[in-house]
Amino acid sequence: MIERVLSEADVDAIARRVVELLGEPDPAASAAALVWTTARVAAEIGMSEEWVRDHRDDLGALPAKGERPRLLFDPAAVRAWATAREEGERSPRRNPAPAKARRRAPAQRMSSGVDLLPIRGDRRAA
Repeated sequence: MIERVLSEADVDAIARRVVELLGEPDPAASAAALVWTTARVAAEIGMSEEWVRDHRDDLGALPAKGERPRLLFDPAAVRAWATAREEGERSPRRNPAPAKARRRAPAQRMSSGVDLLPIRGDRRAA
């Protein structure tokens, strides 16, 4: 078996051809995959954009910078929120209401022993 060693020029030519075949990466597309906009989050979880803005802390909004920063979200945090919601994992309520005791309805009794008129098709009286 003959061992073949590639020269640096061969390696460079291969690398150029791979880049040519794959195409240049789009920086905007790469950044879009790293963070989600309000519209994207709303579409992913089936809520309105207004709802997403109102619940930005729960959904993992990223700290924003600038004069008029865009609201951006970490996709992993949004997915974790959605998974927890689907599984029913919710934060405990701060002040849960005390459990109400069920009251039993008093039994209906007639002290006179007189038969009552049938109501709603009561067939026993017929």
